[in-house]
Amino acid sequence: MNTNIRLDDSIVLKIRNICKHLQLDCDVCIVLSLAVLLGRIVIQDASASIVIFSDAYTEKQWNFRIEQLTKDMSCRELYQNIADGLKKQIKVDADIKLIIKDGTVEVNAENYFTDIVDLLTNYIETALTVLVSTLWDMDTTFISSLQFGMPQEGRISGKNSDYTDIGVLLQNNALLNWNQIAVERIYKRSEQDGFLVQTITYRELMGIAYNIAQELQIKRVSSASIIVTNGIELAVGIIGCIMAGCTYIPIDQNISGRQRTHHSVEEASTEGILYGAEIENIELIDLYKTKIRICMNECPDTPKWRIPTGNEKAYIIRSSGSMGTPKGIIISRNSLSNLVSWRLRQYPLNDIQSILQLLSWGFDGFYSDFFLGLCGGRRLIIPDPNLRTETSLFSFLKQREQAMMTSMVSSLFEYIVNSQTGLVKKLARVVLGGEKIRETSIQKAKELNPSMHIVNEYGPSENTIVSFVCDPISDENVNCIGKPIDGVYAYILDRMGQPVLPGVTGELYIGGIGLMEGYEGKEDNKFIRYGSEILFQSGDLVRQSEIGLIEFISIKDKYAKCFGHYVDMQAVEDLIKEQLPVRDSCVFCSSLSGKDNLIALYVADKNIPAEYLTKLPIPPFAIPADWQRVDKMIHTDSGKVDRLTMKDQYEQGVALHKDANNGVCDLEQVIETVYEMFRQIIPIPRSAICANFFDIGFKSLQLLKVFNKLTNKYPESIELIDLFEYTSISAISERIYNIIKARDGRCISK
Repeated sequence: MNTNIRLDDSIVLKIRNICKHLQLDCDVCIVLSLAVLLGRIVIQDASASIVIFSDAYTEKQWNFRIEQLTKDMSCRELYQNIADGLKKQIKVDADIKLIIKDGTVEVNAENYFTDIVDLLTNYIETALTVLVSTLWDMDTTFISSLQFGMPQEGRISGKNSDYTDIGVLLQNNALLNWNQIAVERIYKRSEQDGFLVQTITYRELMGIAYNIAQELQIKRVSSASIIVTNGIELAVGIIGCIMAGCTYIPIDQNISGRQRTHHSVEEASTEGILYGAEIENIELIDLYKTKIRICMNECPDTPKWRIPTGNEKAYIIRSSGSMGTPKGIIISRNSLSNLVSWRLRQYPLNDIQSILQLLSWGFDGFYSDFFLGLCGGRRLIIPDPNLRTETSLFSFLKQREQAMMTSMVSSLFEYIVNSQTGLVKKLARVVLGGEKIRETSIQKAKELNPSMHIVNEYGPSENTIVSFVCDPISDENVNCIGKPIDGVYAYILDRMGQPVLPGVTGELYIGGIGLMEGYEGKEDNKFIRYGSEILFQSGDLVRQSEIGLIEFISIKDKYAKCFGHYVDMQAVEDLIKEQLPVRDSCVFCSSLSGKDNLIALYVADKNIPAEYLTKLPIPPFAIPADWQRVDKMIHTDSGKVDRLTMKDQYEQGVALHKDANNGVCDLEQVIETVYEMFRQIIPIPRSAICANFFDIGFKSLQLLKVFNKLTNKYPESIELIDLFEYTSISAISERIYNIIKARDGRCISK
């Protein structure tokens, strides 16, 4: 008998949406779906014109043009193959014939299908799901055009995005505050002098920025690095880029890791550079095609702005690199506009006269307050980079009459609360982020300044600075990151990629308008597809409370496996800070001894015996195997401990100590080590160790990278100029060998 199964209209609609990208019709999609589900074919490729099949049983391959898939005579073999698969699944002996037309599946058999219509319908629905999953694994662009199957279960969403273009916000606010002070610079002429102040009004700022924008447009610069020494020049450069629709790339030469500056310059595909009057690094400036000096000349009184439209790149910011090589994160103009518009709504500035900037402008968190101030008509106070955390600066600021708002990492806030009580009383609003805050610090801040408004913002740089907000934060919810901001949504998923229930810990995945466009010149390996959505994998473990707020648990990457157990290194580090008399600590995993061990470094006024670690409420396998006091921690410009650098320094120190004791460092070993460092920058053959650096493709910036590696491995051995005098791997290796041998005699010749 014949049995006609008419698919539900909703299923047909889903089929049509699936086929939209590949230009399939419904019947073709059903054929593909059933074939995949029944194991008769495996789709190996997907495009707009051809689908390639291979028979899972006979290993035969067929190439079909999609538009002929249900018409070509050769497809009869495929139809029969699918029918045989159905026959096998339902275990019948009768012959089955399959006809698919206009969304109807007609199955011809003798008296077998009367009672299994529902079963076959379920087969088709399941087949569609399998097909979609298969196509997603093949075509990375398919997801962007697919408007079907968007998961809603477990989705945590902020309000709908509602924003005004960043250029329009800047222009409108400047006109309202034309003669008011826009930016205040705090600086010193020398170490012995007192603090000096330089200001610029909105009229001057916008006028000079307009001159910069004109020059950028005339010279057709689409992206520009900004290298300056003070906040006024920085503001001029950034607003000039915004006016011109030019991507800006801020570079702070005072950040902790100088490698990051070189990454910013070398890897970003910038065409131009905006540089300040006091920049003296001519070699760096000469690397750029177009050079524009920021001149603080008299500006036109009423410049006529032309606000660019479209969703071009707004800026490229460098990640800290604390967990690997720094990456250039590309943020669109719409994403930045959404963030600034949301912050203007979230943080009324009625009682705020100025916004204090204590973050590095190489850190993206700087720009959330930067644009809030300039788009909100407030005075931006930007100390010079070398003064940001100077104790005397805080004493100078506490004399101000104005109520201030500021953003800072939690460790700096704790320091100010404990040692700069005068400044605490001047802070009307503090936005925290970057790391956990202690309950006692919140309590003490509230005791000193009961009216202080304390907020916690959370978000990876890859999602335009801020993704979640907990407003306000108190000593009862210090681990809370709150709810998504406008235009942002998130999922908390388990290891199988399924949503977890409230109260259950899972990994946080973030999506929405703030999602970056990608990494500069790198693959987007932290993106995942979830249904029809693209999400960023944060690497953070969180859970949702009963009232819907998100609580931060720990960073997934900070787990180490020691003695067969997983250890939360962040939790161990937090316990050390809380229960031992240390100012700072860093815990990481090292395999230098041949097996994975926890290592703990700490900063304190005096040595702390290792047995103190055994008193911590942690299991024996989580007690660090080595416990060393250091003079200071190296931090990224975002204020976080630079774990990779601290780990490298620890392991290099141990390695050098072993070399000195064992006398195993010989000239051949030095040559091999130096060769490996050069090869990491440019893949060169072993035969090139005697060749001139410059003849085999090395340039000045690449030699700087090599120099950083060499001085980390062999401290106090060579100077930068040596690389230009000993211009081959063999020559510089012999130079290093001789210096170390003369210094401590620990190198030997074979």
